[in-house]
Amino acid sequence: MVRICYSSSILNIIFSETSLQTIELPTVSLVQDVYFVFPYNDMSILAITTVELTDKYEIIWRHQPKNSNKSTVININDAPNKYNGGSRRQPSLTILRVNDSDSGDYIVEIRETGRNGSLSVAGPATVHVLSTAASKSDYMAQGRIKVDCVC
Repeated sequence: MVRICYSSSILNIIFSETSLQTIELPTVSLVQDVYFVFPYNDMSILAITTVELTDKYEIIWRHQPKNSNKSTVININDAPNKYNGGSRRQPSLTILRVNDSDSGDYIVEIRETGRNGSLSVAGPATVHVLSTAASKSDYMAQGRIKVDCVC
């Protein structure tokens, strides 16, 4: 009989009658939680995984537009002129030629390929598309910039 016990750490411990095995599960994290970008520039939301991802796992990116309460899965393969990355080898997501509709929250997940439940979730990273240089100054004056990086 095999029992699987999940803990809050990144380790999954599998007990059986004859052996004890420890398997490291992949986790993902985001480098920043707020991004500011001017329209028509490319920008990357940097994601880091704890282990190299094999074919057993997949990366899923979701976007929840500003002023919306619904997120949608970003299908990177269907939009090669809009997105790059977001794969096992390159988990970071690059948004090409950013426009106002790209504003909002982005979340990244690691799943076992072909399964529903996520093993690891990171985010949100909030993207603000600025219309002018004055917009960035307004955000800074309000104390809303959590990091001082404009990508």
